Amino acid sequence: MTAEVPPGPRLPGLVQALLTLSAPTVVFPAAARRYGVPFRLELMPRGRTVVALADPADLKDVFAGSPSVFHAGKGNELLRPLLGGDSLLLQDGDAHARARRLLAPAFGRREIAGYRTLVEEVTAEQLGRWPRSGRIRAHILLNELTLEVILRVVFGVTDPARLDEMRPVVARAVDAGPVMMIGLAIPALRRLWPWTREIRDLATIHDFLGEQIAAARRDPALPDRRDLLALLVRA
Repeated sequence: MTAEVPPGPRLPGLVQALLTLSAPTVVFPAAARRYGVPFRLELMPRGRTVVALADPADLKDVFAGSPSVFHAGKGNELLRPLLGGDSLLLQDGDAHARARRLLAPAFGRREIAGYRTLVEEVTAEQLGRWPRSGRIRAHILLNELTLEVILRVVFGVTDPARLDEMRPVVARAVDAGPVMMIGLAIPALRRLWPWTREIRDLATIHDFLGEQIAAARRDPALPDRRDLLALLVRA
């Protein structure tokens, strides 16, 4: 792989970003056929150049390369409005290494086994509510299952009223599409609907997580809890 930036589409970055995020299975093969691999895409935020690779040797160079050269956090910049600047996915260098060390105790073999048990319990409960006959929209049911795992296994929510309150908020936030993602990075659009609703939802989730963390720190049963938030608080 050469040091030169490979060729790619000449469309405006906003158009490339919308097409890539909304139809990647169409854009990537089409660009590969026209420009060869690797090829370049200009995405959002403005000035964000992405090089698409396919050769196993090139992929190995990236994944085994030095983190001082390959900055995963910089590559995830589009997620900043959703995750915040302190997210592990947006950090590089020493900050990323420190966060990894802090998170490591929550991902040991014994801890992962505890998550599995919780996920099994949530899944069995959700399956009991699924229709026994007729046509179903599987992706909706699986999205609901995933949301329930996030709230109960990751965030440690057990209060039924709190679950009912947070389900629609978290569902809207994590279901952000390409237009929402790109718009959040444009200050002028953040003052318009539907981005204003997304910003309110993110603020609600932020406050909710703060309450959950404070409650976990006060919880006398914290040492026995198996949810991820409790393990991170202990770490």
